[in-house]
Amino acid sequence: MDIEAIGAVATVILGSGAMFVLAQRDRRKREAKEQGIGQDLAATKQRAESSAKLAEPCNVSVTRLSSFVAAVVPSAVFLNGNRVGVLKNGGTLNLSTEYADNELMIRNPVDRTIQFEGVPGGLVKLEFSTKARGGGSLTLR
Repeated sequence: MDIEAIGAVATVILGSGAMFVLAQRDRRKREAKEQGIGQDLAATKQRAESSAKLAEPCNVSVTRLSSFVAAVVPSAVFLNGNRVGVLKNGGTLNLSTEYADNELMIRNPVDRTIQFEGVPGGLVKLEFSTKARGGGSLTLR
């Protein structure tokens, strides 16, 4: 085997090892983020459950505005720490809440969170839009 062949084999072996190390690091970062999000969701759930209960449920309508950006990526929706559904591009998700103080979070892939007050028998309308480079907004309408 000549020197170039040995160098190529060494590069492949070292490259594979580096890729393995990077994959492990990325997995650890993802797990830590998910653990942190899980803790945040639990705290959100606890806050909502400690707030006043409404005499009647409040309806919540969440609309994801149609956009070319992240069009094929569904958005996970969490209300008061509970996963309640998925929003597709241009879709609407209708929910209800029994709590006065609420928090809605949408993951796509960046988390967007909004806090709002539930009104007995009322309707709260929210809009979610995506933008390039992880931007976007979640607004009360």
